[in-house]
Amino acid sequence: MDLEKGKDMSYFQSYNWYMSILPYQLKDNWLHENLFVVVEKNGLPALIAPLTIVKHNWLHYNQKGVYLMGRNGWSDYLNFIYRDFDGEAVEALFSDIKEKFGINDWFFEQLKESSALCSYIIDRKTVLGDFKKVCVALELPESEDEYLACLSKSVRQNIRTARNRLAKDGKELRFVLDDKDIDKQKLEALRAGRLGKKNYEPNIIKRCKSWMKELLKFHYPDYLPFYVDKESHVMVAYEGAEAKAFFNYGLDKPRQNIVLMAVGTDESFARYSPGMLLMLEFIKEQISLKEMNVVDFTRGNEFYKYALGGKDHFIFYGHVKI
Repeated sequence: MDLEKGKDMSYFQSYNWYMSILPYQLKDNWLHENLFVVVEKNGLPALIAPLTIVKHNWLHYNQKGVYLMGRNGWSDYLNFIYRDFDGEAVEALFSDIKEKFGINDWFFEQLKESSALCSYIIDRKTVLGDFKKVCVALELPESEDEYLACLSKSVRQNIRTARNRLAKDGKELRFVLDDKDIDKQKLEALRAGRLGKKNYEPNIIKRCKSWMKELLKFHYPDYLPFYVDKESHVMVAYEGAEAKAFFNYGLDKPRQNIVLMAVGTDESFARYSPGMLLMLEFIKEQISLKEMNVVDFTRGNEFYKYALGGKDHFIFYGHVKI
């Protein structure tokens, strides 16, 4: 589709992505509804809006309003779908939704701060509450030497240390950068181990509040992108026949970007930094291929993203009254 090739779009605004995640959205009922709204101009589509409409307030955490479809899932960036931004098309959408559903509140989440839609909302609308979150991306340099030179001295030392540990302990990693034969259940197990460690909250009061929030808010079906997105790829670090780390990624060819999604590591093997070494090999290959410009680590500010040369960019969250 032509609209999904716009510069403000991402892998997560593609037709394939929406078809992959559509079964994992809230089911249409009296409380909420999913729809794709097409705004035409001069007989041609100018904008497509993938929306989730929450038609009534429900408990404390579920506010009546319009949301972008893909929230609470693996869509790191949300937006309307457009090739060239058109403010008139956006206003027509706002007006139509207000007339049909009687809803004035829009909740924009994970909207790239650099997008034309984000600028339009901030400049033209009353934003009642907003904040932003960090994402990290690496712009690929021209050569491997240039890339390695940009890594800090401590990071280069950490890489040497990991390799030395492997050699000393008689272990060797094998990297498969587009593994089409991996047992996806093994990926799920690696991710589960990493997630348990990452999400542990030692403060019991905070744990209780988080549990209460999870209990009360809408429950979206769980899924993992390497199962549902048939266009995605997986890179794996093996020690012998055992997978020790993986990254699930998508190729955003129109914008020459690579987006990372699910990640997993064997925590018992973490001292050898298999994920770091795997990603380093992948970046070096992408530099040599010269087909992509950016490795986007997407949401979150984990250490490895900066260690590998990534820089911050931001996504916008805002409540807008139309």
